[in-house]
Amino acid sequence: MECLAIFVGILIALMLLVGVGSGNRMRRGTLAAYRRVVGQYGGICERLGWSGYPRGRFSYGAAQVDLRIVERAPHRTVRVPVTQMTIGPLQLGFYCELVSPPFLSAEVPNVSIESDEFHRHYAIAASDADGAVDLLDPGMCWNIDRIRQLSSCSYLHVEFSQDRLRIHRADAIRTYAELSRFVQYALELYDRAAGSTAKGILFLDDGAAQPLGEVQCRVCGEAIRGALVYCRRCKTPHHRECWQYTGACSVYGCGEVQFEVPRVARRSGGAPPDKSA
Repeated sequence: MECLAIFVGILIALMLLVGVGSGNRMRRGTLAAYRRVVGQYGGICERLGWSGYPRGRFSYGAAQVDLRIVERAPHRTVRVPVTQMTIGPLQLGFYCELVSPPFLSAEVPNVSIESDEFHRHYAIAASDADGAVDLLDPGMCWNIDRIRQLSSCSYLHVEFSQDRLRIHRADAIRTYAELSRFVQYALELYDRAAGSTAKGILFLDDGAAQPLGEVQCRVCGEAIRGALVYCRRCKTPHHRECWQYTGACSVYGCGEVQFEVPRVARRSGGAPPDKSA
């Protein structure tokens, strides 16, 4: 009996050693993937505490990006590691969150958009229903759903707030290929959200952007007080000199090389402003 107990103890110890070794190898592989992805953006990567989970940080234009693995995610009762990416500032002006699968227990009323197919996969809540409907246009919904469809994603939480975009995605991404695509898709989602908050731009029915006040150039981060141009494709404003310096739109993934010069904004009645006033 005593021999059996010793044998069982040795077996358990061996299993624990194998488990620890396997866990360490997995963490080292995950850290290597993070370092490789974050390094492509000129960032830094480190390990967090006793868990050894990686954390990467880098700049993206005027925004700061934080990429890490966390052990708890919103609206989940189980404690399972998930990938978290935070990008900010955003300056959206209201709060909006989406959860897939749609089991959201929100503190604010649910929001409905026109796409029934999108609602099959997501619950939506926002502090400004009209603002959320404008934000979640077909292009934005496509960007979000592309992240959900990346590999076998059983859980996705996307949070737009007044100061950041935060994404939680199951599970803890551990490979370079998948992590690289996740980061790329998240940055493109941020670009689209940031473009939708461009203050001082009026989009007319014909798709042209009109300057209404002070706007900020995404290349240099300075206010545009003159010589404004906007991207022909996504309507993002730039300094003319900054556009000519970069040779293309500053929005990641846009790729447009042609800009347009804004016209004078029309009054609400549709008539042009009175220049003699």
